[in-house]
Amino acid sequence: TPRFFDNSKIRLVYNNVQAVGGTAVSLKTFEIKGNTRINGASSYTYNGTIYIPAYSDIHGTALISPAFNVVIDNGANVVLDAGGSAEYNIQLQGNWGTHTISIGDNAHVEMRGATWSNVYMPSYYNGDNVINVGNNAYVDMTVPDSATDNIDFNYDNTSVNNTVNINPGAF
Repeated sequence: TPRFFDNSKIRLVYNNVQAVGGTAVSLKTFEIKGNTRINGASSYTYNGTIYIPAYSDIHGTALISPAFNVVIDNGANVVLDAGGSAEYNIQLQGNWGTHTISIGDNAHVEMRGATWSNVYMPSYYNGDNVINVGNNAYVDMTVPDSATDNIDFNYDNTSVNNTVNINPGAF
């Protein structure tokens, strides 16, 4: 079940979490620690009951949909698998501010199962897009041949700067 929060100052932290369903979070900042796996699904069964999860659908469906920031801590092991049920694994859709994905040193991150792009960062009304990959971090993104790309930055607004910083030892 998605967790939606109207207060844009909220920071939610997942630490050693295994989640199945629709959009995991929709808030300002989402932080991931430890061994965390988030799987999208079109349906799942819990205690004999079948559930149909909901997905955020602001600019397309997403597994994680914080307004501005995703922080993956140093040494975290993270798997985001949209399971073919969402267009994006991560969608940063907030406007008027910088959107940042920070992947910490020595983190191991896998993204797969998105139908359009693993990361979507539409900043329609200014606000830059930044992805920082820490020292010795491992990032593996896989999309189907029919998808557009792994990272889809906003190209509609020429005042938006798109930056990817890859630190030594990262791959």
